[in-house]
Amino acid sequence: MRIRQALLLAACCCMTLRAQVATDANTRYQTAEGRKSVAANLGSPGRDATERPQELVDKMALTPGMTVADIGTGVGYMLPYLSRAVGPSGRVLAEDIFDDFLSAAKQRAADQKLGNVQFIKGTETDPHLGERSVDVILALDSYHHYDYPEKMLAAFARALREGGRLVVVEYYKRPNAMPGGDAVKHIRLDEPDLVREIESHGFRKVSEREHIKGSQYMAVFERTGERSAVTPPSAALVAHAFVDAINRRSPEEIASLMTEDHVFIDSLGTRVTGRQQMKAGWQGYFGMVPDYSIEVDETFAEGPVVVMFGAAQGTWASGGALKPENKWQTPAAWRAVVRGSAIAEWRVYADNEPIRKIMARDRQ
Repeated sequence: MRIRQALLLAACCCMTLRAQVATDANTRYQTAEGRKSVAANLGSPGRDATERPQELVDKMALTPGMTVADIGTGVGYMLPYLSRAVGPSGRVLAEDIFDDFLSAAKQRAADQKLGNVQFIKGTETDPHLGERSVDVILALDSYHHYDYPEKMLAAFARALREGGRLVVVEYYKRPNAMPGGDAVKHIRLDEPDLVREIESHGFRKVSEREHIKGSQYMAVFERTGERSAVTPPSAALVAHAFVDAINRRSPEEIASLMTEDHVFIDSLGTRVTGRQQMKAGWQGYFGMVPDYSIEVDETFAEGPVVVMFGAAQGTWASGGALKPENKWQTPAAWRAVVRGSAIAEWRVYADNEPIRKIMARDRQ
């Protein structure tokens, strides 16, 4: 009888705290020696080239004064970028469950004199963030390590303020997505299943983009509880989604992010009004410059107005062929006026001289 009671109690405990689901991903984290090996990779000088941290932070649309949480901060790799983005008036909450990782992260913050970073010792089921205390939660390469994702997601939902966002950056569960080629074994869920899991625990996806081609994606979620499903995301997020649609060279997707009375203004001041007119305009432009793309280096937002600085590039299609000598690049800026979840005005500031010279030469 006692054995039966013991088994029943064990079964109830297992039901209360589900079986661990990230056993393989967490193998090296179980010993100090294993974590030391992991830390060497997390702090690698070459990581910037593969992770593109500044680009990631720009896409997160952080603004001064925000509170952002870095879940599974590890050695604190993202802390300098997050710290600069929220400024002296903001806060960065650096969370991890391992003391040795937190010590390394604290040293990194001290070395770089990051005065707005607070360190938190979390657990496998709770990152110990204060209720309604965080504007943005970042889970960079950490979601696949959660042994109890449903409990972590519940904690995230409690911690996010009204209008707050959960940003998940993860590897695809595909061959060659991770260095070493072990993503299929190491990553628990591929992108569609990860989105479904998160959306089944009180969130809804508001945007998604590929972060590193063939390797990582970035998905942004908001709570479905207090916040209405029709409440628009931030203006900066809408503007970056518009940039992503342009970079995918999809006139249909671009048009879906325009208001009906959308206004486009080019660098010469020429105005085109109307969603359908600009859908046709983008279609025609991609016919002339099939590989056109935008790179955003800096983003500034105030209310519904978003200003972005970076570069535009592409190749003028001469007779349908993309010749190397017809490739151009120019510094550029874009001003977006956002209304709800759509772009009401898109203005381009760029030097058109490089492409004009190519077009003139091509006509000779």
